[in-house]
Amino acid sequence: MRRMYHQGVEQGLGTDAQQATFREYLANLDHSEEAFQRELLNLSTNARFSTMSQSGQTIQLTEPERVADEVRWVLQRIPSVDTTI
Repeated sequence: MRRMYHQGVEQGLGTDAQQATFREYLANLDHSEEAFQRELLNLSTNARFSTMSQSGQTIQLTEPERVADEVRWVLQRIPSVDTTI
């Protein structure tokens, strides 16, 4: 959504007030989403929170090494799993 907002602003869409309202909406959305994700971590005894600010919803395409690192982290916490992959 943030990318759509920036593209709209670059094209001159929306008034200053509308743009400010949407920026506030995005900030609140970010905070709410992070709070929800952190709450979900409480469902597990083996969890950590990680953000990847350079990516949107296709993180596996934009930051594949970070995804692989997180998968390795999970695998290392499972007894007798070979993590040399």
